[in-house]
Amino acid sequence: MALLARSGHEVISAYGTCFRGDRKIDGEPEDAVRRREAAAGCKLLGVTPKFFDYAHEKLAADAETVKAVSSWLNEVKPDIVVTHWPMDTHPNHHVVSSLVWQCYKPRGGWNLYWFEVLTGQQTLGFHPDLYLDIESVRTVKKQALDCHQGSLFVVMSKKPDELWRRHEEMHRARGAECGVGAAEAYSLVEAKEGCPLLPVPFLSRKGR
Repeated sequence: MALLARSGHEVISAYGTCFRGDRKIDGEPEDAVRRREAAAGCKLLGVTPKFFDYAHEKLAADAETVKAVSSWLNEVKPDIVVTHWPMDTHPNHHVVSSLVWQCYKPRGGWNLYWFEVLTGQQTLGFHPDLYLDIESVRTVKKQALDCHQGSLFVVMSKKPDELWRRHEEMHRARGAECGVGAAEAYSLVEAKEGCPLLPVPFLSRKGR
C-alpha cells in the first residue's frame, strides 16, 4: 500500500469489522479505538480507510453482506482488489475472502490478488508466485503497526512489537525465496484481459 501511494496511486484499505459486541478498551468502545488507530496507520501509509459496520462475531458471507460489499466496490470502481487467501484459520479473514470472491467476475471489473497473514498459523496452503521487495517501506509499515497499541493488546494480548517480530520472520523467509532481504508474497488469480495489474516491481522465486 505504501509503495502504491508513494507512486501516486489511490489506495483504499477496507476493514470488514471493527468491534466485538459491547467490548471496551480502557473504558472506550472498541469500535472507536480501532477506527482511530487504523485511521492513524492509514495516514502514515498514505491510504484512505473504509470501515464496514460489522461486528467480528456477526460478519458472514451471506447474500445481504455480499450485496453491501459489491455495491461499495461498484461505487469505487477499483482497478485491483487484494484480499485474504481463502484458506485461513481466522474466521473473519475467511469470510472477507469469500465476500470478495463472490463479487469477482471472470470478465471485466478488476483483477484479484491474494495475500497472506501469519503463514502456517492463520494462512494455510499458500503458494505465492509473486514477491515484492519491501525494504524501502519496512520502517513505515512498522510505524503503521505501532498505531494499533490498544486494539492489538485487547484482541491478541500482544503488543505491536510481538506481532512485528512474527511478520519479520515472514519478511525474511519470503525474501530468501526471491533473493532479497525482506519481501511480501502474493498470488494473482488470473490476468484478465483489459484489466490493470498491480503496478509494482514483482520478483519471482529464485530458480524460476
